Parts: sequence; C-alpha cells; structure tokens
Amino acid sequence: MGDNIYLGDRNGVRTPMQWSPDRNAGFSRADPQRLYLPPIMDPVYGFEAVNVEAQARDPASLLNWMKRMLATRRQSQAFGRGRLEFLRPGTGKY
Repeated sequence: MGDNIYLGDRNGVRTPMQWSPDRNAGFSRADPQRLYLPPIMDPVYGFEAVNVEAQARDPASLLNWMKRMLATRRQSQAFGRGRLEFLRPGTGKY
C-alpha cells in the first residue's frame, strides 16, 4: 500500500490497513477524527485506489502474486524446507 510521508517519525507506515474503498479504508467504522492515524488519502496510493478488495480482483496484483508464491512453496519441498549450516573460519575470529 502506500505511506503518508507527511506524518512524522515512522507513523507514515503505521496508517490503517487499506481493506476497501469504504469509509476509513474499511479498517474501522469510527469517526475519521477518532482514528490514531488517518488512512492514506493520496489519489494514487490512497485507500480508494489501492486496497485489498481491489488487489484480490486483479490477477496481476502483488497480493495474488504472493498467494501464488506461497502455494508454490507449499507444493515443493525445495522451496519450503532446507537446512542452515553455519561455517566457522579456522582462525576463531568471526
């Protein structure tokens, strides 16, 4: 989704999840003034343009791409399982 670069600190990435184009991005039915942070209102990345509902309808969206990748990982052990081996240098300085 987007982030609100006009909010200070890291609050720009802590805005409500954009579930739908409805009020408060479908995140809450509360008055918009009562939310901790406002939903993103940007015309390109705001909740009315980019949201889970719209992503679910678009077969080329990031949401659907991730779903396909997770399904592929579940189907193949090569992508889902493995082992990790730490290599220690012989000098003892690591």
